[in-house]
Order: sequence, then structure tokens, then C-alpha cells
Amino acid sequence: KSEFRAHDEAITALAFHPNRPLVATAGDDLTIKIWNHETGRQVWQVIGPTRSPTRLVFSPSGRRLASVEQGSHVRVWELPDLKD
Repeated sequence: KSEFRAHDEAITALAFHPNRPLVATAGDDLTIKIWNHETGRQVWQVIGPTRSPTRLVFSPSGRRLASVEQGSHVRVWELPDLKD
């Protein structure tokens, strides 16, 4: 068991990568982050949702991440090669 601080505010959404040991988190701090859940290391971050995301979903390939913000606004993020 391990713990790490992911966000400065409450976590509002979470999604696991379909093929790799990665987890995406979104929070009330209006950030979306991707973490290696084996090491606890952050591998990607975006500051940009205008409202707290309520849902995160990886594409089947894991190359995109969709976020749904309060009010049903959907954004699709093209992800870089997430090397740890």
C-alpha cells in the first residue's frame, strides 16, 4: 500500500489506463493528472478544465483521455507518449 498527494482540492474523477499502470485523476483544483500508480510518479498534467471534471475515460488505445465537466461539457485530450 502506498499513498501520495494527488491534488490540492478534492478528487472528482478517476480512470485507469487500459494497458499500462497509469491512473488519471481530476480535481476541484481544475487540473487533470496522470500518474504511474506503481511508482506514484506524475507523468502528465493539464491545467485547463473550466469546471471540475466529473468523469474521465481513456480511449481503448490509451492515447486519448476524455473529461466530462460539470454541465456536460466534454473535452478530449491528445496524450503525449507517456513514458515514465
